[in-house]
Amino acid sequence: MSPTQEPVSSPESVSDRTRRPSERGPEGSGRRARTETTAWRWTRYGLVGLFLFAGGGKLLGLEAMRQTFEHFGYGEGFRLLIGLLELAGAGGLLIPGLVPFAALGLSGIMIGAIGSHLIHDPVYMALPALVVLLGLLGVVWRRPPASLLDPEAEEAGVEDRG
Repeated sequence: MSPTQEPVSSPESVSDRTRRPSERGPEGSGRRARTETTAWRWTRYGLVGLFLFAGGGKLLGLEAMRQTFEHFGYGEGFRLLIGLLELAGAGGLLIPGLVPFAALGLSGIMIGAIGSHLIHDPVYMALPALVVLLGLLGVVWRRPPASLLDPEAEEAGVEDRG
């Protein structure tokens, strides 16, 4: 190579340098990181839909919800409280600064649901609540409360893990 020629970069390395660090995969490709980010985003949106449906059903007094709470021995007031908390949690999952806190709160509700099913139902009835709990914990892992990990991170604008 002569002194006047500049090294030629491959298209991949040029585009890799223009990507944000959170978009770069271990192999230098951003496709994997973007796919993971998109998967977690859709997981979060699915949880929002689930809790809007479940919380709304509890507040509207759908017969299936009433029977479930009656079967567990819980009163109407508790059903309404859980419905309100689920709707609030669904809203919190849509607000970036509240995502980890909403997911943690909803995780507490899911732990209670798992316990109720294990006490009053066959074990397999707790599996759907366990899957939802794992999804919520994944959201918390993906978007941890920055202020709990590092008080200065919140000011610096910590992004998703990835």
